[in-house]
Amino acid sequence: MFGKSSVPERHSFQLDIEQITDDIESISLNEEERNKLYLSLDNQPPKNDHCAKLEDFVKRTDHLEVLKQKLDSLMDEVDKLVFKVSNKVEEIQTSINNG
Repeated sequence: MFGKSSVPERHSFQLDIEQITDDIESISLNEEERNKLYLSLDNQPPKNDHCAKLEDFVKRTDHLEVLKQKLDSLMDEVDKLVFKVSNKVEEIQTSINNG
């Protein structure tokens, strides 16, 4: 009626702290064993770094928001300068026509 569970069965950890520390000490003293350990650690699958990618995305989004605000401010300044220049052009044309 029910299918077999796809969750692997958990086994209890049989080593005590003293055995673990002894194993670590023996590995650290033997260069060949140490190299095997480093190789096995290097061959691990890449860690899933979705959180780091999300944090990077948020930082970049915040940076874009700051840049947008700066650009908006610069556009306001440009608009003011365009208005001043157009007024000066009109003044000059008026003075030429009246001159």
